[in-house]
Amino acid sequence: MNYLAHLYIGHEDEDLMIGNFIADFVKGSKYKEYPSEISRGILMHRQIDFVTDRNKEYREVKKLFVESHGRYSGIIADMAYDYVLAKHWKEFCELSLFDFQKKINTILLQNFSIIPLKGKVMLPFFVRNKWLTLYKDLNTLKNVFVGLGKYRGVKGDPDRAIEILESSENKVFSNFLNTLLAVLTKLKTNYHEVNNIKNNVIKMIR
Repeated sequence: MNYLAHLYIGHEDEDLMIGNFIADFVKGSKYKEYPSEISRGILMHRQIDFVTDRNKEYREVKKLFVESHGRYSGIIADMAYDYVLAKHWKEFCELSLFDFQKKINTILLQNFSIIPLKGKVMLPFFVRNKWLTLYKDLNTLKNVFVGLGKYRGVKGDPDRAIEILESSENKVFSNFLNTLLAVLTKLKTNYHEVNNIKNNVIKMIR
């Protein structure tokens, strides 16, 4: 999953959100160098990725984008999941997506000193461009796909990826809900903070 989903899953605890945000910049056992509550967020992020990558429904969505992006289909699938989460945001969170972004910005800026260097470099762009709000718009998402090709070497066909996402949107959302439930079910043993989110997802699936 991508930034929006990670931050949403951890959103009931500030330290979990910080840990989820910085996790990609913290390798191996380096998480032990952080305060224990932030370490929990880093480990939560890793567990989310572990469960997601092995989830049947996620793999189905990933397979949809092999046509447009080949071996990079997982990156596009992650963003497709954030797209459907953003589009259906009101069903998941009482805060508007704009206010959720503002909340995250405040938390991260207040804890700037603890963010790894690569995260510090990225954070101004994250804040200024309101990254979390970009996922709900297909035209903007297409531009993100184009940018991935230009700046990160993620080769593919952005136009075709958007066509696939549009035509498969209902399936992507259904699969997202089931992937999210699988993730939350795995997390609840060590993270009581996700119980309310899990109960809401169960209601949505029913």
